[in-house]
Amino acid sequence: MIGGFQICKIAGIPIRINISLILLIGLFFFLSAREDGLYAGLTTAVVFVAVFVCIAIHELAHSLVTMAFGIKVRGITLWLLGGVAQLDRLPDKPYQELLIAIVGPPVNFAICGIIMIGQWAGSAFSRGNFLQSLDNPLTMIAMINLTIGVFNSIPAFPMDGGRVLRAIIWWSTDFLRATRLTNTISRVLLVLLGILGIFVLKSWMAVLVVIFLWMAGGAEVRAAEAKAALERIPVTQAMFTGCPVLSPYDPLRLGQQYFGSGTWCDLPVIYDGRLVGMLRRQDALRADLQLQPDRPTYETMDREFVTIDGTQTLATVAERFQRDRLRDSPVILDNRLVGVISPDSINAYLSQLTGHH
Repeated sequence: MIGGFQICKIAGIPIRINISLILLIGLFFFLSAREDGLYAGLTTAVVFVAVFVCIAIHELAHSLVTMAFGIKVRGITLWLLGGVAQLDRLPDKPYQELLIAIVGPPVNFAICGIIMIGQWAGSAFSRGNFLQSLDNPLTMIAMINLTIGVFNSIPAFPMDGGRVLRAIIWWSTDFLRATRLTNTISRVLLVLLGILGIFVLKSWMAVLVVIFLWMAGGAEVRAAEAKAALERIPVTQAMFTGCPVLSPYDPLRLGQQYFGSGTWCDLPVIYDGRLVGMLRRQDALRADLQLQPDRPTYETMDREFVTIDGTQTLATVAERFQRDRLRDSPVILDNRLVGVISPDSINAYLSQLTGHH
């Protein structure tokens, strides 16, 4: 995930800037100022900033539609190659992905149209030459927005057009097959764009963009394959089993000893055959509580814990952990405690599944 520092928050969505974007603007400012003077450098920097404001608006449009479907948006990060919205989860239905993706390009077309209409109206009001008014930074911003809108409409991953195409295919098949077919179509288009870039445009930058998009499409397929695999795996496969169990009247010392001896999951607390709490590692090992080892567990345990249904798939549970920021949670199957699931146990299982250690 691309990191950055937050500059503002709009509609509850943090907007962040990656250092790569700052370096890019600084580089073009320096090159332009060295070539044509300070004013030209400042103009170039202002155009870049304005373009990335437009990209942020583009991503906000996606994000607002996403939030309307109950999917949380963690933030928008602007970086070297554009903007990225971090979502808690993927859309569940094809119509959701279609509506989320399709709003992007019209935003850039609208910005382009507003700027051009504004320039036409301004030249008409001042009785100036409209063609002369086109030779300025505003026109450049309008044309870049037009380019962004057209480029994003290409039916190839990870552009909006690719996601629209996947959503349409998804309606008649499953998510994984739709992703694979969309990626196949994407790669045919990318090969054609690569040929165009080399032999017609004679631009190696175009070739680099094609390579980046090719890799991004592969990442989309791998993510879809992982999601499909997790949807076939019960959550019980990835939970900790054999976790020590405490009574609410056990001294805190006992839980501290378990944690100190290598127990990696938070500890279930059971009374009269009923799960009543979870003793959290970070709570039990607080410095002040280590000085109170005889304190009963019930005074420290978490009573607001969330239980996980043992019949659920790992995909559903992993998504819920990510969305709700869950802590270690007890897994219940046939009304009995069978284990504890946590981000660590999920990651350990996935590493074992993929052969990564």
